Amino acid sequence: MQNFQFYLPTKVYFGQKALENVGKETKILGKKALVVTGKSSARKTGLLQRVEKSLKRAEVETFIFEGVEANPSVETINKGTKLAKEKKCEVIVGLGGGSPLDAAKGIAILSANPGLLVDYFGRNRIKKNPLPVVAIPTTAGAGSEVTPYAVFTHRENRSIRKKIVADSSLFPKIVLADPELTLSLPASITADTGIDAFSHALESYLSNRSYPL
Repeated sequence: MQNFQFYLPTKVYFGQKALENVGKETKILGKKALVVTGKSSARKTGLLQRVEKSLKRAEVETFIFEGVEANPSVETINKGTKLAKEKKCEVIVGLGGGSPLDAAKGIAILSANPGLLVDYFGRNRIKKNPLPVVAIPTTAGAGSEVTPYAVFTHRENRSIRKKIVADSSLFPKIVLADPELTLSLPASITADTGIDAFSHALESYLSNRSYPL
């Protein structure tokens, strides 16, 4: 029998109407929330408005940070952090695919820790617990909602590189995963994220370091 450890400190709601829990669960974590999302799709589909309505119904003061690009840049994280600090937010809600969820994690780090995001590139460099993150994934594949990782884009010596932050404190506190939220995705995004999910599954199957789970 193979010995192993499994650590997942995240409360997961999965299924239809999982989104309805965003207000009550966020209120437990804080009274002021910053909702971090992509450029326009969440607003166009009405999803952002649904989240806002649920939060306000739970008496959570809500602020919106839109415009997160694919593989969020350090500059984007800085802008989001500035807003979170100005509004004295206590919880960060990530809404969208892997990029908005990673951006939410980055903002959560810098809202509670000094210095720059580059100071936390690598593993186990976060000194103080980030603000709590509520993750609402709208795509399949990235997996950021249940991992302690976040990926960012950083300009370095005239080149653009992807950098990772890995720390057990980056697990979201709450995940609200409703498969119906993926129905409005364009066919191309559905295909891309499906392949992403398959690659993760294949990697875990083939890896010598994978867990039995």
